[in-house]
Amino acid sequence: MDSIRPAVASDSDAIRRVHCAAFPSAAEADLVDALRRAQAVCASLVGLAEDGAVVGHALFSYASLELPREVLRVAALGPVAVRPGWQRRGVGAELIRAGLLRCWELQLPAVIVLGHATYYPRFGFRRADTWSIRCGYDVPPEAFMIAWSDAPRSGPGLAKYHPAFGAV
Repeated sequence: MDSIRPAVASDSDAIRRVHCAAFPSAAEADLVDALRRAQAVCASLVGLAEDGAVVGHALFSYASLELPREVLRVAALGPVAVRPGWQRRGVGAELIRAGLLRCWELQLPAVIVLGHATYYPRFGFRRADTWSIRCGYDVPPEAFMIAWSDAPRSGPGLAKYHPAFGAV
């Protein structure tokens, strides 16, 4: 991969093609479109090949974390997609790292993710139940993780994704 940059409106078709190529259905591509329409995106990054073609995409959307004494605006990571010919080359990892940096620049206190328990810890994610935080969806506790930008907050807490995630 040659570079990473923020996605622009003219990337939307290329981003959709990347998600459709990386996943068995268009559900993730539809989710990206729905989050963009809802203006719920806090970071959308594309990975570019040397010829400028979009080969990867990572989306971070606004979510909430309801704690006993406060409700925090946080980010949710996903979906992340990389064209099949570009997978296993670090494209997704670079996009995730760049997106996390953007979330910290926005002063968001945390990012949540629902994903592989062995993949996401390399980016600073830990099981959310470590802090008594649970997901608004019924998911295995080892798959729901959180990364903190600074001091972690303890629950009990409930993390809620944007309603568009309910369609996936």
